[in-house]
Amino acid sequence: MSPSKILEFINRRCDADTAAEVRAWITRSDENRAEYLRLKQLCALKDVHRHSGSSELEGATRKFHTEIAQRRRVGHLRRLVYTASSVAALLAVGLFAIGIELYSERFEWHTVANTATDEVLHFTLDDGTKIFLNHGAELSFRENFLRRRNVRLRGEAFFEVASDPVHPFVVHTPHVNIRVLGTAFDVITGDTTVTILERGRVALETASGRELATMLPGQRAVVDGTTGQLTALDQVQAGKYTSWRFNHEVYDRISFAEIVRLIEERHGVSIVYDPAAFGNTAYRLVINDDETLEQMLEILNLISPVEYTIQGERVFLKKRP
Repeated sequence: MSPSKILEFINRRCDADTAAEVRAWITRSDENRAEYLRLKQLCALKDVHRHSGSSELEGATRKFHTEIAQRRRVGHLRRLVYTASSVAALLAVGLFAIGIELYSERFEWHTVANTATDEVLHFTLDDGTKIFLNHGAELSFRENFLRRRNVRLRGEAFFEVASDPVHPFVVHTPHVNIRVLGTAFDVITGDTTVTILERGRVALETASGRELATMLPGQRAVVDGTTGQLTALDQVQAGKYTSWRFNHEVYDRISFAEIVRLIEERHGVSIVYDPAAFGNTAYRLVINDDETLEQMLEILNLISPVEYTIQGERVFLKKRP
């Protein structure tokens, strides 16, 4: 069932025949009902993410609809091809195929955009792949996604790709393509494209198919947007980069001194304490994006009992006996 038909039904813009077709499709299986509810949830993003205008809702489901007039133009192109002479028809068929591809490229890509300012948009593609879109990110895919699992990304997204060895999953970014079979990874596009692999295995490729690198879990790769070359491939704490999808951050093996610096950077304060009193023990730290200064200091207190006093932009810490 075409997503555009389902959305027309949800938005009450379809005729009676289409409505009957969608209702029959919904009742055919639990999977169909789940897909219908997913698209209905996308349409409700205005309420879920507190959007204030219809234009933002349009941004979240932009390009789900393919205009009928545009399809008529494709049909007109087909009729022109059939009226050519037998010799010219060979050339025309080639041009027709290119024309269809151009129309497909222009009109059949559907885009989901996260226009919320303080929420992560989570949804599931038809193949079972889970997507987490960060603020301002856009993900595009075609109606025939199950045949060719290609998506386009602008901004940041985390992918939990459903395994399908027959149909590799490819993420197209402005600078590099990421080919996977089944894995979980984060991608950030901008002046560079940064890929952080949480688990599984991915290959980074140029648009022409030349392989730049094969990544292993815990690695971060950086591809320069100007040259298209791999500029870094290093080992990192993947959770530090990918936990944004849960609206919190994870730090493995972080010292007390590093936690203090983190609090100073987040809240613009200067913390006065004796580092020697707290040693070099490594901790695992999980914090939310919206932790207050007092909450962060209480986290410190749980890690190592402390007494603290806040005086303006200065915080005084003392280890409790």
